[in-house]
Order: sequence, then C-alpha cells, then structure tokens
Amino acid sequence: MGEIIPIRGERTLIYQLFLNIIGNAVKYSSKQENPKVEVYSTQSGTMVTYFIVDNGIGMDLQKENNIFDIFQRLSNSSGYDGSGIGLSIVKRIIDRLGADIRVESAVGKGTTFEIIFENAE
Repeated sequence: MGEIIPIRGERTLIYQLFLNIIGNAVKYSSKQENPKVEVYSTQSGTMVTYFIVDNGIGMDLQKENNIFDIFQRLSNSSGYDGSGIGLSIVKRIIDRLGADIRVESAVGKGTTFEIIFENAE
C-alpha cells in the first residue's frame, strides 16, 4: 500500500467498490509465481485518483466486450470462481458517486484500474 488519500462519499458504496476491484486483483493474480497487488492514490487539485495494480492474468481490452457488462466473463478467466457481476457493480457505483474509471491491461501482464474522484471540500 502506498499513500491513501481520504475521499468523500457514501461509505457503503466506496467499501463495495474497492472490495470488488481489490478482490479481483487478488483473485486473478493469486496463481502467479510472485503475486503482487498495489493500492495507492494521488491528488491533483480537487481530483483524487486511486490506482489498483496487479500482475495477474490481464485482459485483452481490444477483444473483450464491455468488461462492465453484467455476467461478462473474460475469455481467459476459466479456472477462477466468479459470476461476472463484480465489475458491473463497480460501474454502477462509479456512476452513482460521480467518479470516473479507466482500465489498462495486457494478457499475462496484469491490470491497472484508475478511479478518479472529485474530492471538493
């Protein structure tokens, strides 16, 4: 864990948001030889960005349909438990909080989620 900057928002929604994303990072990197999950945040003005970075199985974002669709399972996720609703929940929470989410990923290299919050006083 790196620096964690406090954010404002509904506690239950924020908890569920991070539970889903960090849970996926742990799950999909757990079978790597040296699994690694990093969580940290940065601030620029009133914007706070959280980064969740893993070295898991990764995704081909060019081939996959929208990863935030309900019941969307990635083609390389066989052998991992899940129903495909976690990221759809994440997207609904992001929308409700007025935040933004970005994803970078490469198959076999891992995934980075960036969650951007407006953290005005």
